[in-house]
Amino acid sequence: MSTLKKLKKASDLATFAKLLGYKPKNLTFIIYKIPSDIKYSTFEINKKNGKKREISAPIDKLRAVQTSLALLLSDCLNEIEGNKDSLSHGFKREYSIVTNANCHRNKKFVLNFDLEDFFGTINFGRVRGFFIKNKHFKLSDEVATVIAQIACYENKLPQGSPCSPVISNLIAHILDIKLVGVAKKFGCFYSRYADDITLSTNLNEFPLRIARKNENFDYELHPKFENIINYCGFKVNKEKTRLQYRGQRQTVTGLVVNKKVNIRKEYYSKARSITHTYLKTGSYSLPSSISPFDVQDENDEITFNRPEKLSGILSHIHLIKNKNDLRCESLKRNEPSQFRKMYKDFLFYKYFGVNDKPLIICEGITDDIYLRAALKKLHKNYPELVEKVDGKYSNKIKFLKFSRTVREVLEINGGTGDIKNLIADYEKVIRRIRSWNPELPVIILTDNDSGGTPVFSCVNDIINPRKKPTSGKKKSKERESNNPFPEIKSNDDFYYIYYNLYLVKTPHIGQKHETYIESFFDEDVKKIKLGNKSFSLDDDIVNKNKHLFYGKRIFAEQVIANNYKTINFNGFIPLLDRITKVIDDYNSRRKKNVRNDTSKQCVGVETPIVDTVAEV
Repeated sequence: MSTLKKLKKASDLATFAKLLGYKPKNLTFIIYKIPSDIKYSTFEINKKNGKKREISAPIDKLRAVQTSLALLLSDCLNEIEGNKDSLSHGFKREYSIVTNANCHRNKKFVLNFDLEDFFGTINFGRVRGFFIKNKHFKLSDEVATVIAQIACYENKLPQGSPCSPVISNLIAHILDIKLVGVAKKFGCFYSRYADDITLSTNLNEFPLRIARKNENFDYELHPKFENIINYCGFKVNKEKTRLQYRGQRQTVTGLVVNKKVNIRKEYYSKARSITHTYLKTGSYSLPSSISPFDVQDENDEITFNRPEKLSGILSHIHLIKNKNDLRCESLKRNEPSQFRKMYKDFLFYKYFGVNDKPLIICEGITDDIYLRAALKKLHKNYPELVEKVDGKYSNKIKFLKFSRTVREVLEINGGTGDIKNLIADYEKVIRRIRSWNPELPVIILTDNDSGGTPVFSCVNDIINPRKKPTSGKKKSKERESNNPFPEIKSNDDFYYIYYNLYLVKTPHIGQKHETYIESFFDEDVKKIKLGNKSFSLDDDIVNKNKHLFYGKRIFAEQVIANNYKTINFNGFIPLLDRITKVIDDYNSRRKKNVRNDTSKQCVGVETPIVDTVAEV
């Protein structure tokens, strides 16, 4: 049954709560028992025009409910729209400011105008009435009321709520239908991104029935066109109506659209300059405006030494630049653009140089699920790795997420080949980052089996450089005497590579030297069946016999994560001990180098942790 049909069948709070994944009593408590004055915290942020925007952020419990509601309604909206191109590009899956701007690329005229107080014009009664009367929903009065109570604050949709965007898109859909009808009638293209509406055309003159010049020679919407907007319950912000000609720079949602969708030149130049400064000095300055490069007053700047603000700016540029680069991904990697090189250095510094917790890089996405579960169960044994506060677990280490950006730009996908390349390139990248002085270690965690040979070989070449072979018989003898992989058979707690980089292998189990992370579970855990399916570590077997076996991802998520309270994680103790020893070792190395900053040696590396800053 589709999500929309399930929602329409919900007749009361109890059945609706189950759709959100809540027990009725828990949902009732959050909606009705928590006092209204503590459900939200309100603050202001600066807008680029100097005015203030009020943000109402819900408390965690309410935010979780609103997030579930947003996901539910997003599924419903996708069902309603089907395969048709959406007129609204804001806050929607597969849509963005890029898809919105692309609708108006290479046009003679581009008209932009904004809706005033977009969320604020959608009040409690309007939300409730929509879900009762709309032909796609027609929900019961009780369910529609509950939705409005979850979504609204002080009789309006608050900015800061996860469900405000999707509800506003649903309610504004009738506006989109009416305005696109007028746009097509007069030969224009239409799109909306939240409260930002754009119409464009290749006609020789922009249609006067949509917009025209007033007595001040500014463009304004035709009264009849504006009346449609007012009739749909919205209001035009007349200060932001502008018509852009082909001969001038045309922008849509902040992107240039004259020939192709692109970043504004000054925005890009400023971002490059700031990134260079950050990698050189470890800090950077941005205007306090919500739009970073629109305010030119240098006295209105804030200095940052954390990467998050700059990360958002560079991620935005990467999104646009990457879409404009039509080459295949292998060419982008082998012949990266200047921006991609800079962005890779920035991400390297962000993840490995200024991480706020010790970072663990696992071979696959299931390993960190196992470790998180083990830390929950063994939290009392490892206060330096995890703590429990108010019933919630907070890890003092973090795991590298193999996000799309990490996979594409840092080229790390979790396999041993990628990890080997990371180790080999680590020093090369660091020497381009003058502000490098990490306070915390980066720990590569691998299985101790033949699959890790590329990693072990690379680490061994760094820790124990092999002599250059001579010719003839001596050459072959040297190869025989100089074991290329001496570390594979060892069972050391960890291997310090260089800088802040370490390797930790899964420990031996008795006489068993080749181990992998699943080795530390009791056999009865690995024999747990899900329905009629048994667990298998062999991906080929799982793929060929999906009706008989399930793989590591399902094992991690549905067996381990869901049942961690009843599982014996004592087998993970030697591995967790190794992680704590790495953290202690790096702390002692830093203290040693701070005391003796003239030192030129650290164990296993020619360049010491602190002195790398001076030498780079």
